[in-house]
Amino acid sequence: MKTGVRKLLALVLTIAVCMSNMVTVSANGGTENTDNSVKMNWEDVAQEDNDEEDYDDEDMDYDEEDDSEDCSVDNMLDIEYHITAKWDKHYNVDVTLKNVSDSIIENWEICFDLEAEIENIWNATITDHEDDEYVIKNAGWNQDIKEGGTVTFGMTIKCDNDLEFPTNCYLTRELVEVENGYSIQYKEDSRWDNFVNGRIIITNESDKVIEDWKLDVTINNLESFDNLWNAKLISNDKKGSFSFNNAEYNQNIPAGQSIEFGFIAKCSGAIKIVASTLYEMSDNFYYDDGNYINKDDLNGEVVYNSEDFDSYEEYLQFLQENNINQFPDMTTKERSRKVASKPIKRDALINTYLRFYKENGELIQNAGEVKATQSFVFDDNGVYNISSNKRNKKKENCYLTLGSESPFGYEIKQDKYLEMCDFAHGQTFEKLSLGKSSAKKYFMFSGNSNQYEIKGKKPFTRWATEICFVKCNTINKELKKNKAKFQYNTKKNGTIRRITSINCANKEGKSRGIVKRVDGALSANAKVLVIWCQMVDGGIQVSLYDTASIKKFITRKKGTFSLQSDMARKACIASYYQESVKDNGNTAVRPSNSFQSIEVSNVLVKDKKTDPDQYNVYICGGNEQENKELQVSRFTIKKGKTGMYSKRRIIVNPKTRSDDNYDIEENNREIEGCHIIGKDLVLLITHSKTEGQEIKKDLQYICRIKKADINKETKY
Repeated sequence: MKTGVRKLLALVLTIAVCMSNMVTVSANGGTENTDNSVKMNWEDVAQEDNDEEDYDDEDMDYDEEDDSEDCSVDNMLDIEYHITAKWDKHYNVDVTLKNVSDSIIENWEICFDLEAEIENIWNATITDHEDDEYVIKNAGWNQDIKEGGTVTFGMTIKCDNDLEFPTNCYLTRELVEVENGYSIQYKEDSRWDNFVNGRIIITNESDKVIEDWKLDVTINNLESFDNLWNAKLISNDKKGSFSFNNAEYNQNIPAGQSIEFGFIAKCSGAIKIVASTLYEMSDNFYYDDGNYINKDDLNGEVVYNSEDFDSYEEYLQFLQENNINQFPDMTTKERSRKVASKPIKRDALINTYLRFYKENGELIQNAGEVKATQSFVFDDNGVYNISSNKRNKKKENCYLTLGSESPFGYEIKQDKYLEMCDFAHGQTFEKLSLGKSSAKKYFMFSGNSNQYEIKGKKPFTRWATEICFVKCNTINKELKKNKAKFQYNTKKNGTIRRITSINCANKEGKSRGIVKRVDGALSANAKVLVIWCQMVDGGIQVSLYDTASIKKFITRKKGTFSLQSDMARKACIASYYQESVKDNGNTAVRPSNSFQSIEVSNVLVKDKKTDPDQYNVYICGGNEQENKELQVSRFTIKKGKTGMYSKRRIIVNPKTRSDDNYDIEENNREIEGCHIIGKDLVLLITHSKTEGQEIKKDLQYICRIKKADINKETKY
C-alpha cells in the first residue's frame, strides 16, 4: 500500500514538473492560463495615463486604451516553448509556431532576443546572430505554415543564469517585388478550336534564390483556365489579368535555373504576355536608394518663415530685398476672425532648472554663454540634452550632453559633449526600447540638413529632412570620448537607420513636394510615430505611422525605410495636409506662427466596433525673435481619415515656485521640447535676453502642464 502511494505521488510530481516547463507566448500579448501553460507579455511599455477628456467636437469623453505592448508578430503567431531536457546550464527546447491568422504564413523567418547561446538547432537554421539577437529561418521543407497549422523546431541552449524566453519577436519576411534578374516566357505546345495548351516559364537569371514566388501577369486573348498544373490560380479579373502562386513543391527558384507551369485554357486569339510582375518572400524590403524627389517640384513656389533666419531683422530684410509679401493686407477684424478667439492662459509650474557648467566646474551665468537647448530625454543615467549650434554654409550640427540630477535640478557640463554632425537643429529627440537588453535601446533623431539646390532661391540649411535611429550604446560610447564628432554621413556611418522620402508620408505614398523641414515624436507606448513635415512651398503634412514595421527595420544591419514603399503605405495610420502655411495666420500645425516641438498620444478608444482609432497630436509654438506668446495646440487625427478634428489651443504661462529668485519675463521665450509623461505635458522652455539685435540664451527650465487643461480650452 505504501509503495502504491509513493508511485502515485511520484507520478503527480513528474506531471507537475513537466507542465511547469511549458511556456506559451501569444501574439496578442495577453496573459492566460490554459492547461497549466503560461501566457507571457512581450515587453513592458510606458503607459500614458487615462485622462484624455473633452475629446471630440461633441464634447464626448474618451479614455486612453489600457493595453500593453502586443507581440511583434503582427497577431499572426502563437509561440510555445517547451523544455524537454536540462543539464549543467544547458536546455533542450522545442519551439512551436502556430499560425493564428486567417492566411498562410509563407517562408517563415523569425527574429528574437535571447540572452543565452544557441549551441545547436534542428528543423530550422540560424541565418544571423549579433549580440543577443537571433534570426531563425525555416529548413526549406517546412517553410510555410497553413492557417491553424504548426511548425516545430528544436534548440540546445546554454545559459549561465536562469533561462528567460524571448521578450521581443517578429516575422522578418514580407512579399516584395523582384525588381530584376529574371525573365518570363510563354511557350505554346498545341492549339485546337478555341483552346490552347501552353506553358509559362520563369527563369532566375540572378545569383541568388528566388524564394516562395508569386506571379501577376496580363495575357492578351486568354479568357479562362480549364486545367492548370505546377501552380495555383489565385485570382482572375476577367479582363486578362491573372495572379498565380507556386505549387509548394516548386516554391523556390535556384540561381540560374527555371520553373514552369502549364495549362489548358480557353482563348479568343493569339496568346501574348503584355505585362508581368514577379514577387518573392524576402527580408530585403526596407532597402532603397534614399529620398524620392520629383524633379518638377524644383520649380515650384518657395515659402520662407522667420525661423529660417538667425534673426527676425534678417528675415524682414530678406523679404524686403526680394520684394516678397507674405503678410496679406488684413484688417484687425479679418485677422481676428482668421485666428478665432484668443485662448486662455494656463499656468505651467516649473519643476526643475537646467544649470550649465564649464569643464572646470564653474557655473555659467552670463547670457549668451549657454547653448540653446532644443530637446531632452529622461533616462536612468540622468537627462540627455540636445543644443543647437551655429550652422555652416551647408550643414548644421548640434551638441548632445548628459546631465545629472541634483537638488538644484539637472547639472550639465556644457563643455563635455558629443558633436552630432549634420543632425540639424536637434528638435527631434526620443528614446525607443525594443527589449530589455541595452543593445535593444535606440535614440531617435532628425538629421540630414536640406541640401537641395533650388535655382535662384536661398537654400534651407538649418533643418533636417529625415528621421533616424541610432543605438543608445553607440551614442553613449561616443559621448564618453568628449568632444568627439558623430557623423550623419550615410555612406560611411552604417550604424544609422534612416527613414527617407518624408515628402511621401501618406497612405498613397504621394510626393507633396520638396522637404524643407521634418520633426517627429513617439507615443508613450512607442506604438505610434508622428511626423511633422514642411515643404519648401509652405505646405505642412502631419502623418501617423504604426511602428511595428519600423521596429523591424531598425534592428536590421543596413538600409533605409522609404515612406514611398508599399510597407510604409500599409503602416500609415492617417495623414493631414495643409497647403502653403505662411507667416500670416495662427494655425494648429504652426501655433503662434512657429513650430518648436511635437508629441502624440497613445490610441484613444471609445468603441472599437464602431469608432476608428483616434490620436491627439500636440504642437508647441512661440518665436522668441518676434516675442510671440507660447502656445500649445492640440488636435485629433482619426485612423483612415485625412481631416483634423477637435482643435484646441492654450497660451502657456510658466510660473516659478515661491522659493525661486528668478525673474522670468513674459517675452523672449521658446518651448524647445515636449513629452507626454502620465497626465502631464512636460515642456522644456528656454529664456533669452535681448542685447541690441542679438538674442542670448540664459535661463532654461522644465515645467509641466495638465493635458486636461488643453482639452478644455477654446476651439479654433
